[in-house]
Amino acid sequence: MKRITFSTAIVLLISLLNQTICQDMGTLSIENGPESEEMRDLMAFQGIDYEKVKIKAVGIKGKDYHITLKEFEGGALKRSEVIFDSSRDNFFKIKADSLDFKVLTQVDASGFFNLMVKFKRFSISEKYKIPEHKTGDYVLKNFLGSKDEIPFKIKGSNYLLVYMTPFVREDGSASYCEVAQSGMDPEKLFDKFKIPHYYLIELTIK
Repeated sequence: MKRITFSTAIVLLISLLNQTICQDMGTLSIENGPESEEMRDLMAFQGIDYEKVKIKAVGIKGKDYHITLKEFEGGALKRSEVIFDSSRDNFFKIKADSLDFKVLTQVDASGFFNLMVKFKRFSISEKYKIPEHKTGDYVLKNFLGSKDEIPFKIKGSNYLLVYMTPFVREDGSASYCEVAQSGMDPEKLFDKFKIPHYYLIELTIK
């Protein structure tokens, strides 16, 4: 009978842990805007932001998921609303080991935040009144920074996007990217950047 040495046991244990971690993680990639330059110009003129979301993870085929919109004002959670729950019909279950959709946002002339989540065969639309104390235009940003993709938790919730006003520095200059790429907990953006009002879009695999 072949004996397993201590070092071999450690290697086997690490390998098993790595396999378990991989099974619980996927990848998230997000592309900004449509490919057509003319369409990008038109959407910019209309004040429409557009992000293409792709989630890849082994084992998510056949699973349900829900999308939650969270609204923060003055650093406090003002609203948490599940805007879509796929479990209401088998038609909406994930059909492969990937999930793709587009997110479009706009603040209209009446001061309403319009949100659309567009899948291949259906879409979700929501509308919310924007408070009057905003410090600049709202922009849709992701948390990838310069990375092509980031880890996605299969077990647990994942923040995909933030729709926010900018961080205004003491000299009056403003930045969105500094906030989105800060690596901070998205729920704590007010603590450092004093973003008065913003929305988070969250996705959870069930």
